[in-house]
Amino acid sequence: MDKDVRPGSAISEKGNLYFAPMEGITGHIYRSAHRKHFGGIDKYYLPFLAAHATHTMKNKEKKDVSPANNAGLCAVPQVLTKSADDFLWALEELIKMGYREVNLNLGCPSPTVTSRGRGAAFLGDLDGLDRFFDTVFEGMGRMGISASRPAVGGSEKVSYGERIHISVKTRIGVDEANEWERIFAIYNRYPISELIVHARTLREYYNGLAHPDVFEEILKRSHIPACYNGNIYTKGDYEAVTERFGGNPMFSGVMIGRGLVRNPALAREIRGRFGLGEEEFAGHREHGRCSSGQLGIARGLPCQTRNYEHGRCFSGKPGINAEELLHFHDEVLAGYRRELSGDTHVISKMKELWHYMGDLFAEADRPLKRLKKTKNVRDYEAAVREVLRCPFKVT
Repeated sequence: MDKDVRPGSAISEKGNLYFAPMEGITGHIYRSAHRKHFGGIDKYYLPFLAAHATHTMKNKEKKDVSPANNAGLCAVPQVLTKSADDFLWALEELIKMGYREVNLNLGCPSPTVTSRGRGAAFLGDLDGLDRFFDTVFEGMGRMGISASRPAVGGSEKVSYGERIHISVKTRIGVDEANEWERIFAIYNRYPISELIVHARTLREYYNGLAHPDVFEEILKRSHIPACYNGNIYTKGDYEAVTERFGGNPMFSGVMIGRGLVRNPALAREIRGRFGLGEEEFAGHREHGRCSSGQLGIARGLPCQTRNYEHGRCFSGKPGINAEELLHFHDEVLAGYRRELSGDTHVISKMKELWHYMGDLFAEADRPLKRLKKTKNVRDYEAAVREVLRCPFKVT
């Protein structure tokens, strides 16, 4: 792997912070721009690579997993399949690229995936799931590939070394939350490195509340480090999870998807990075240059001063202002314009981001409607700047 692609990361006091893969949104252009402008992420999980019997990758998949397009990131590729042979093929290809962790997708609830028995639907075939892992780990042994679990506990450093980590992103069941016991009993039989648990069933999709009580039971019984995923939109949500589970040595961290796309600065806010100290803040406060809400995002019009360099807002808290959000947005837009053909395709991709980011803004209904109706990049960019003149929500 490219020397700038980091294959390992340190576990912080409260655990790791991972960026969830979101198909069609968190591709390599988005990931690179996010790390450059905001950071705070220990691992970026890549949208799934669908492994088929043809044992070939689509050009789009090759581009997304290319080490050159993930330079500077701790990037983890994800594989979607229910075939052990196809998984082993993908694993070997990814190892050749230099990856030392590969994630299996057992969490996707999308009908286009589950209709073929893949993703979260695979959890409904427990015998098949058990055979899958048995074949995968036996196959790895025959291929001379050693699988292992990392050390766990508070602030220990994860070192991949020469071994390969097979992690799993999973839901807790198909129809009922109590299905988790039989599913996780299977996981415990194998050298899986980490479980990323979306604490919902397949049928619950992304609706309603997650089941943190089930995750708590999983931590008590699991032999495998487990990461929490589901309904993390604010720093307060994150802190509620880490305060509840952080004392358990099997708790490995938190994965956030929609919450990070909504507020790209959320990880930085959680980490407490880039905030000004009280003395530095006092030197700027008299000028009234920044008023910050609880989101850690400066409210008001785009700031034209360099005093917001590195996203620091003068409340003494980490955050982002409209100007910085615009710079991030424009870099993603420029990347899509280089890679995609035609305004329609480009702005369609960008509008997917505003489905989430639009929720950051108050009094923005009309500008967002205009943005959604745009049909060329020029009108779209004008609409974006109109949205960014709206105040940020205070929650």
